[in-house]
Amino acid sequence: MKFRYLIIVGFIGSALAYTQSDLLSAQYNYQSTSDQLTLAKSAKQDASKALSKAQKNYDAEQTKFQQAQVDLKNAQKQFADSESDLLQKTTQFKSANDKLNQVWNGLNTN
Repeated sequence: MKFRYLIIVGFIGSALAYTQSDLLSAQYNYQSTSDQLTLAKSAKQDASKALSKAQKNYDAEQTKFQQAQVDLKNAQKQFADSESDLLQKTTQFKSANDKLNQVWNGLNTN
């Protein structure tokens, strides 16, 4: 009976040791996975901050671009207006020059 008792105790001890080993392995895996999860959360948070900063920069540059487009349109309008004014002034100058030539030619013929 003692022998049987020792075998049962030995078997239970082996089972407990095996279970303890599994438990330690599971705890190690849990801790390792928990650490990886923490690192992943931190990386996600860093990426989120970088994305937010990039979005703000993009929005600022988009606003600058839109303002540059408005400035370009204004400059194009100013150029077109100036060109039109130049044509008008050139026409007026030509007319004045023609009148001056008529007067000059009239003076020279007499």
